[in-house]
Amino acid sequence: MVELLWNFVEILLEKLGFARAWIRWVMACISSVSYAVLLNSHSHGFIRPERGIRQGDPLSPFLYILCTEALVNVLNQSKTQGKLHGIKLSSSCPAVHHLLFADDSLRMCDATVSEREEIKSCLKLYGDASGQKIEIQEALGIMKEGSERTYLGLPECFKGSKKDLLNFIKEMLEGRLQGCILHGKELLKQGLYRDIGNGVQSNVWAENWIIDGIPRPPMYREDREVNLALEDSVSWGFTKNAPDNRVLPPLEKKLWNNIWKIKAPSKLKHFFWRSLSGVLAVKERLQTRGIQIDATCQSCGARAESISHVLFPCDKARQMWELANIPIPPAGFSVNSVFLNIFHLVGVMNNNSLEMNIRRAVPWVMWQIWKARNSLVFKNTSLSP
Repeated sequence: MVELLWNFVEILLEKLGFARAWIRWVMACISSVSYAVLLNSHSHGFIRPERGIRQGDPLSPFLYILCTEALVNVLNQSKTQGKLHGIKLSSSCPAVHHLLFADDSLRMCDATVSEREEIKSCLKLYGDASGQKIEIQEALGIMKEGSERTYLGLPECFKGSKKDLLNFIKEMLEGRLQGCILHGKELLKQGLYRDIGNGVQSNVWAENWIIDGIPRPPMYREDREVNLALEDSVSWGFTKNAPDNRVLPPLEKKLWNNIWKIKAPSKLKHFFWRSLSGVLAVKERLQTRGIQIDATCQSCGARAESISHVLFPCDKARQMWELANIPIPPAGFSVNSVFLNIFHLVGVMNNNSLEMNIRRAVPWVMWQIWKARNSLVFKNTSLSP
């Protein structure tokens, strides 16, 4: 566990300009931990810490990096005041006084007592504010020049021939490139397919010439038509011009094409596509991803919150469709089928007998229903139709 004070994390996030609501969510994540002591197989006590971010938590590395910005800022201030100078690789490049790698840090300065003491002061200031324990002597107690050992893959001391010293990098890179080429060769084979012409040069029952996600041999004799007048050839199977044997039913194919032709901004077309693809983050979809939540619709409390329900037959959604004077199916919106509901709405938008303002309002009404749902779920704000 990294011993960062929670109040330090909270103040730092505020200084970095994060929204207050977001900061509350982050602090709720890291401060909800508690401990108990296991004594003779029984749990005793309830301990609430005031510091620490947990290892293994996917949020922790990001918070640690953000908190390290406080140390970087202290070092930068010392550089601005002329107390640290760092090193330069050339006279025209900026000076570098620190490098960070994972939980390691490398600090560089002039070999003077004053700059050493300035780094000690920066580390102590950061440690006192953040709660992290920094062993100053361990951090700065360099008693001799670098040896032949390596640190983070590089030699500690650069002396003698730089070509011989860094030759291992070339050898390592060549080895990795060779491995990549071999792996790429196998990947290339998976993506190639045979363009079947007269069949003279191909074993059509063993070679990959059917595109179905990835190239494959045919599974039955009428899997694909071929032109016997052409010669066989090899093609790449993952381009937009490659033949696609996953044929959609005509009605479904027509709907997928039509949603990109509706008279609406691109974000609404994309929203239609996401709704039809089943990728809106409603509670029912989150459950299928392994997230343990109550899937009941927060608006009506009557049914599970599916994409179809929240956009169409839910009470608030149904009221909005009716108030907008948009024709709904005679039997009402489908409870389970997003496809049928969007198919009906696309038909409404293409119905020239309806007024233009009604036809163009369809995607906006659907978008506002989704925004109202998000306001209720994330801000606990109920918007009236």
